[in-house]
Parts: sequence; structure tokens; C-alpha cells
Amino acid sequence: MVRLLLRLFFVFIFVISLFSCLKDDSILLESEIIVPTIFTPNGDGVNDTFKVIGKNITSFNMTIFNSKNVLMYSTSDIKQGWDGISDDKPAPQGNYSFVIRFAKRYEDSKTLAGNIELVR
Repeated sequence: MVRLLLRLFFVFIFVISLFSCLKDDSILLESEIIVPTIFTPNGDGVNDTFKVIGKNITSFNMTIFNSKNVLMYSTSDIKQGWDGISDDKPAPQGNYSFVIRFAKRYEDSKTLAGNIELVR
């Protein structure tokens, strides 16, 4: 399962030709962020990291905490994901919370918080 936050907005385009004719049009742009709710870091090459996917992201920070609110992982690179390792040891199976702060092109920064499940 994935959680999807989808924002749509219009861009208006105005063109004036050499003969002073005005033409306008609009296009719909999509801006989204996808956050998985479960991952399985078992080394099989499928879903081994908890990684966020986003379009038009201009800044990003993700932190992951265990049930005792201890920081397990942090990154400011959206291309990096958590592999389930903390302090050079595999983190135990269970629920973890995340806080993601991000900004998208043409939008204010946002904070997204939720839970993920690590399954071994």
C-alpha cells in the first residue's frame, strides 16, 4: 500500500504573435509525493528500503523514529532511503514513525507524518 498526496495546479500560457494576435492556453501540472507504508529489508532486492518518491521536490528532510521516539535514520536526500539498519545493526521488525518535511516547486513547504512497518 502507498499513501499518495496529489496536488494539481494550472499554468496559463499567453503568446502574442508577430501580427499582434493573442492566444492563451492552460496546462495541468501534477506534483506528487508517494510514501510507502511497509518495507521488507531482507536483501531480496524487492522493497528493501523505505524510500519516498516525489516530483518537483525542491527541498527534503526525512527522519524516522522507533516506538520510544529514538532517532533511527535521517536524510536530506530524497534519493536515499532507509535500509532498516541503525547503529550498524538491523532494526527489529515493527512499527516506526516518520516525519517528512518537503517543499515543491511553486508551493509552500509541507510536513507529512505517519507510520511505516518494517517486516523481516
